[in-house]
Amino acid sequence: MKSEGEIGPATISNLLGMKEGDIYQTILSDGRFGAVKVLKTGGKFDFSPKDFHLIGVTPFVSVKPHTIDNPFLKEILIREFSFPKGYKVINIYCGTFPKELKYLGNIPVSEELSKLKIEIGDGTNGGFPSCGEIPLDIGYEALIEWRYKYDREAFLRAVEISRQEHSELMKRLHSNKPKKMLDDERFWKIISLLNWVQDNDEKVLEPAVNELSKLTIVEIKNFEETLAFKLFQLDTKEHAKHIGDYAYDEKENYFSDDTFLYARCAVIANGRFFYERAINQPPEMIKNIEFEALLSLASDAYKLKTGKEFEYNTGVSYETYSNSEGWK
Repeated sequence: MKSEGEIGPATISNLLGMKEGDIYQTILSDGRFGAVKVLKTGGKFDFSPKDFHLIGVTPFVSVKPHTIDNPFLKEILIREFSFPKGYKVINIYCGTFPKELKYLGNIPVSEELSKLKIEIGDGTNGGFPSCGEIPLDIGYEALIEWRYKYDREAFLRAVEISRQEHSELMKRLHSNKPKKMLDDERFWKIISLLNWVQDNDEKVLEPAVNELSKLTIVEIKNFEETLAFKLFQLDTKEHAKHIGDYAYDEKENYFSDDTFLYARCAVIANGRFFYERAINQPPEMIKNIEFEALLSLASDAYKLKTGKEFEYNTGVSYETYSNSEGWK
């Protein structure tokens, strides 16, 4: 037992600085234990002054706490259920580990994993998803993959129930009838200002954000309403089948709601021609491209104009499966 004022192992590790090969025990949502491993440290991005780390999830799930000599701690979990299938569960985080997570020790990183770079991507193109500050539930993927492998029938039933509950919630929260929208000519004029010459999303959005911020507060809300409605119109099963490598497949058990949302954003971000073609011909959806940043255009413009956070609920939801008619 640790006496008052005594520094625990996790705190010691954080004070000394995170090292490659450090192993931390996690507590999964069902009370069992998991573990994550620091693969690389010291990453830098221009959008934040903080250091970033590449952290992998190990495949071990146990009712008993880990010991550092467990062979599973040398491995990184492979996705069988979640996106992208067949790839290691590795993400980019910044900050330090929450004090609730126990530091177990250090296992040197393998030569293969030591060659990985801290680059943002979707996990399939050399980069990895950026997930912000290290959360208390880091490593939750271990339980998802464990249940898919060893308790598949009950797990998939729970996933389907959750999906149905989400769909019903969206129906209750949204009438699916848009409020007042910005007229199409002005909407597409703003979209056309996206600067694709730039190499980061903030710079791509900047000219459109500046132009939208010149409109009235009501018109900024109207823009957000228009965007939500156009995303809603693209939210159909047929459109989901044609987004590329991770398209909806009725024979598969997993489909990423977020991937489809960001793919719909990419269609709109590419302009009126691509949007209208995709609306009329779902197979013409842009393939293997996402643009999540489009969702922040109105909020960025509102903050630039007012200095305040954007608080506005659209009449329709752009979340995947909200267009119930489109998924019949």
